[in-house]
Amino acid sequence: MIKKPFKDKILENLAVIGIFLIVVFTFFKTYPIYQVRYVNYEISSVPFLPNAYFSEKININTADVLQLQVLSGIGEKKAQDIILYRETHGAFKTVEEIQNVKGIGAKTFKEIKNKICIA
Repeated sequence: MIKKPFKDKILENLAVIGIFLIVVFTFFKTYPIYQVRYVNYEISSVPFLPNAYFSEKININTADVLQLQVLSGIGEKKAQDIILYRETHGAFKTVEEIQNVKGIGAKTFKEIKNKICIA
């Protein structure tokens, strides 16, 4: 068996790395990866998901930030405020109590009252 010179091994390895990079960049150019952001809108209005899928109410005593953001008019900040209120004052005793959270008034409550529960 004849050994290849060290210089040839390096060139071979560089060629393999080059081909690998071409394949990877071609793949990502063909199938781009987009940064997905959570969009705050009423998710039951998404056309490809049936409204029955979202028929369950959101328990405001156990919901996390993302679950709360599904509610109309509730963004990340208000969802965090709901959780902070819950941690500070204890579990909500009525759904109406959510109006005590800063930024949630009668208008927002009217939109979400049929979509939340405390059970």
